[in-house]
Amino acid sequence: MMVHAAIRQLQQTDAARSFLSLIANRIDVMFTGIEFLRHGITFGSAYTCIIFLLMLVYTMFRYPNKRFVYGFFLYFYIGYFALSLTNRFNLLYFYTFPIFLFVFFIFTSLVDTPSKKERLVFLIFFSIIVITNYVGIAVNIRSWKELFVGVSPYSWKALSTVTDTVFTSSDNDFGYFVFSPDIMAYEPRYAMLYAQTNSNKTVYPFVKKPITYVVIAPQNGTYMTYEWMKQKLAITGEPVTTQTFPSGYVIQKFLLTPEEIAKPFDEGINPGLHYR
Repeated sequence: MMVHAAIRQLQQTDAARSFLSLIANRIDVMFTGIEFLRHGITFGSAYTCIIFLLMLVYTMFRYPNKRFVYGFFLYFYIGYFALSLTNRFNLLYFYTFPIFLFVFFIFTSLVDTPSKKERLVFLIFFSIIVITNYVGIAVNIRSWKELFVGVSPYSWKALSTVTDTVFTSSDNDFGYFVFSPDIMAYEPRYAMLYAQTNSNKTVYPFVKKPITYVVIAPQNGTYMTYEWMKQKLAITGEPVTTQTFPSGYVIQKFLLTPEEIAKPFDEGINPGLHYR
């Protein structure tokens, strides 16, 4: 199987580069994919994994009765990444999830070494990992509160603020559209649908009404512009109000005439939510 995968790689036009890059990717994921340290020290997971493997090899040579179990682990651990080379693409992060528990079981078994000094070394190592993780998580939470929650366009609080602004308006009968560089626009569309289920107002998603709101996601330097409304919605007038939020979202309110409502719009802008 491995030979077949190698031949298949060599048959590609960029084989010399791509196959080596896949090997480099497997080595990278093998040392960084097991999240001993998710937060805190830069490359902490890689350093910790290397130390863990060195401790494992040391224990195997020091205590012959441990060789079978630890050798069995190393065989399957390294073999897992070697066999993944049959896939011609990079190994995604979540592909390591199935072996997390296996790794942590073997890691914690090091506390059972006969030598008190070696057990002490392991417990110190283990304590450093736990403390570093807790400190890193605390710093990360504080950072998210300042830089993400209510500020990032991916923050639910930020999205909720946008949708609440629409649904707490004095309008009781309106339509709305959601515009995003990503045509799926899952985040704002789900947020609008959620707000709609908690409202007693009559709302028409992706339908033109005399009062129509357009919820616009941040552009983030993409090639898409507000010409989208003219081209896809056939809305050429100016909004009566425009509200901009810290997250980068914008709400525009339009008062449409019967003629503007009658102009057909591109129904492809609403692909539905069936993909999620």
